[in-house]
Amino acid sequence: KTTEVLGNILLEKYDRIDALIHNAGVWPSILTLNDDGIEIAFMVNHLAPFYLTHLLLSRLKESAPSRIVLVNAGLYLRGNFDPELTPWGKDFSRLNTYMNSKLCSILYMRKFAPMLEGSNVLINAVHPGVIKTGLVDFKGLLGFFLKIFKIFQRSIEFGARGPVNLALNPDIKTNGCYYDKLEKTEFVKKVLDDNLATSLWDLSLELCRLEKYGV
Repeated sequence: KTTEVLGNILLEKYDRIDALIHNAGVWPSILTLNDDGIEIAFMVNHLAPFYLTHLLLSRLKESAPSRIVLVNAGLYLRGNFDPELTPWGKDFSRLNTYMNSKLCSILYMRKFAPMLEGSNVLINAVHPGVIKTGLVDFKGLLGFFLKIFKIFQRSIEFGARGPVNLALNPDIKTNGCYYDKLEKTEFVKKVLDDNLATSLWDLSLELCRLEKYGV
């Protein structure tokens, strides 16, 4: 409901949308489900961007050339998706659930990008780097190890470079690609699993109660 409210506000406020950057994200330390029983990281990191893009797609096409940017994480490499488990938190882990949700975001992009061909709307994903955001302020032993990891964190200004590049750089012509900061990189093998991407796509439509996407 919150995503739908946001979509309607944006459509009412803006006559054109040149770029849509999905940057909201959560890394939960405990299993949390929304009112529909959906695990919160799957909801915020994948399903909300999926639905918001659906709501704004007509405006993005009207505003073309336009860009959709998914702010992702290199940890998607270690993610997994099980349609029977992941959306409901039945495979919840303080480490793996975030990674799983980021893999879902990449699988969504790969399925969606070919549908945008000819629309002059591009969608790409980017790992902005390890940035000081407070995303993983955990307690306990895991929190201790993550604090050591924070030594390598970069500034928010540094983290903005990758998403802004994909949103505004006129030389970017790629669609459905993944960038590590400013450099295009190859997908890991599991992202190329069309059956896995289709199962996620179909489930996402069902959870959002959509018969068609972007209509």
